[in-house]
Amino acid sequence: MWLTRLLRCLLVGLVIVGSPPWSVVDGFNVETKHYAVYRSEARSMFGFAVSTYRDKYSRGWAIVGAPEAETQTGVYRGGAVYKCDIAADDRCNIIHFDDKGHNHVRNPSVSDKLNQIDNKTLQWFGATVSASSKDGGPILVSATADIRTA
Repeated sequence: MWLTRLLRCLLVGLVIVGSPPWSVVDGFNVETKHYAVYRSEARSMFGFAVSTYRDKYSRGWAIVGAPEAETQTGVYRGGAVYKCDIAADDRCNIIHFDDKGHNHVRNPSVSDKLNQIDNKTLQWFGATVSASSKDGGPILVSATADIRTA
């Protein structure tokens, strides 16, 4: 199965990179015949975190974090996570975890007044991504710099 082969190649790459200091590796391409290239806005840090994922139909995907992507209204570079097709170049769709911007609650002492309770600006959503090994399982994403104000 291609996903098993990909994971095995990635594991071999990790072993090579984690080797003792006397064996230096500058960079390499694990798969040279069947690969996909994904591009996004340069400032989004697209590709900062990557994980492999299989949906409930056993189709393989790359889960890609872009911790400085601008995807939420009123939030400066809050970050995003994409699901990318491993069989085609530049075929990525955003995973809609949270699109509503900053959160607000009603202020009970002032009518029609909302207080902002968090600050998602530069929260680095997508700095860490991890996917379940179970087909169709959950995807875990962090927002390492999320600020709660209330």
